[in-house]
Amino acid sequence: MGVVVLLAVIVVVLVWVGLVMALAPRQGRHNLQQHFPATVEPGGPFVQSNVLFVPDESHTPCIVKATPAGLYLASPEKAFARRIWGVTGPSYLTKPVLIPWSALEYGLAKFPLWGWVRFDIASAKVTFFVRRKVAAELLQTAGQPLPWVSPAG
Repeated sequence: MGVVVLLAVIVVVLVWVGLVMALAPRQGRHNLQQHFPATVEPGGPFVQSNVLFVPDESHTPCIVKATPAGLYLASPEKAFARRIWGVTGPSYLTKPVLIPWSALEYGLAKFPLWGWVRFDIASAKVTFFVRRKVAAELLQTAGQPLPWVSPAG
């Protein structure tokens, strides 16, 4: 009986690991890191923000900076220090990314994420959300237009 239970547990764990590995490329964070790895860190100051990635919709703690080249995102080192394996919690960017402005489309998010800005990267099939206040600060720093302000005023 004990051997059967052990075999069942092993099969369940192997199926779970297989599913995680098979679905990883469909996650926004994974795709972002594959398509836009940052080669250098653009020096601070950084803005601390939680970023919501689709489809998992879990918050990812990030340090963010808008540069003329694009939007830099990374999970802070202290976030990794608090990470506990096997416990559900926030997700992380394991590698920093720099997304060029030419690859980003953004606009106000719709219900239920009012108060957030939606960023889409069609080439990498990635969508993520940043709080409107943080997005406004980042976009203004980089000289990018705010989607909720008309050009006339």
